[in-house]
Amino acid sequence: MKFLNTVLLSASVLATSLHAQEPYTIKDYNSSNLKHGVVFNWEYKPTFYTGFAPRVEEPTRIYTKASRGNITRVTTILDKRSILTYMFNLKKRYEVFNKIVNEGYIKEYHLNQREMFNQIIESKAYKILPTIEAFEKGKVT
Repeated sequence: MKFLNTVLLSASVLATSLHAQEPYTIKDYNSSNLKHGVVFNWEYKPTFYTGFAPRVEEPTRIYTKASRGNITRVTTILDKRSILTYMFNLKKRYEVFNKIVNEGYIKEYHLNQREMFNQIIESKAYKILPTIEAFEKGKVT
């Protein structure tokens, strides 16, 4: 009986010491994962929203329609104020994205989404930057 108690005590001490060595950081956890197969990566990498979806503040201008196959269509009616506000927000997003990348706050890892976003904002076809500059100078009301 004394031998059994000694074995159980030593087993519990061993189990406690093994439990104390578990990884406590995300980096340790990721490095302990299997290298083959599919493993979820917990490492956070920032991304930019580079889409073009205008916001409409008035709920009466937003229409939704559910169709066959669980397809939902959202339609919004944009007035001139919504369009100018949207373009102003695009310019601000453009400025913020470029500032935080150029000043080294965020490092881009992959994809060229911000670059493509910049090309659209700077495009002469859409005239986003010139329109906002005219709006800020009071030339567009």
